[in-house]
Amino acid sequence: MQTLLLLRGISMLLLFAQASAQDEDFDLSAMMGGMDMGGAGGMGGAGGMGAMGMGGASQPEPEPEPADIPLIQCAACKATVRRAYRVADELRTRQKTLRPTEEQLATAISPICDTGVSAGDWLSWYDMQEQPGRSVALKRMPVRGECGVECRTAAAACQRVLDAVDVELAEALFRNDRTSKQLEEHVCGSAGGAEGTTHELEGACSKPTPLAPEDRPDGPPFIRAAYTQPVSRTAPAGKKKGKKGRVKKGKAEL
Repeated sequence: MQTLLLLRGISMLLLFAQASAQDEDFDLSAMMGGMDMGGAGGMGGAGGMGAMGMGGASQPEPEPEPADIPLIQCAACKATVRRAYRVADELRTRQKTLRPTEEQLATAISPICDTGVSAGDWLSWYDMQEQPGRSVALKRMPVRGECGVECRTAAAACQRVLDAVDVELAEALFRNDRTSKQLEEHVCGSAGGAEGTTHELEGACSKPTPLAPEDRPDGPPFIRAAYTQPVSRTAPAGKKKGKKGRVKKGKAEL
């Protein structure tokens, strides 16, 4: 009924526009006077155009869980270094014989923790999974997932790594004198081994594995995504759960 009234109103306005073009004294009130627009509520009432809306309110973006970042910081550090190494390799391949500069490498790796752009899309393949003993693992899944709270938490842990070592990482990638594994150990360190350059971060690999509080609830299940290509962006130059309902767990841990 409301749709019919809306269509009638639009039709009357079109007729008014046509008639007024031919006669400046055309009286809109005479045309609209006998028209019932839906009672006291009218088109602007609760059942009218105001209630119809234009598609509804958009859903808020998921936010990372700060308390969970240390739980996955070590794994996120290793994944971030591996990703940066791969991005640098891809840049060298694209430029062929022209060696990338340190600034170009810094620019290439700067957006890899941003899940809103294509450079950070790789993070949506990872899932936080609770382990026996209250540790939390970060696993690469066999499919891409929706980037919810856990994906954003992994992205925040990734960004902490870049914020701590972006310049040093770009320098190391420019020298290109370490394998991916060697660079990973240099940046992240290892349990019982040498401290990495990210040692000051809470949850760093060279520190004891942090445990989740006993009352921490399990995170949400991993949800397979219907693929939507993230927005491509060129970064600015210089520095700048073993859970119910999951898909099959990924085998490779970060």
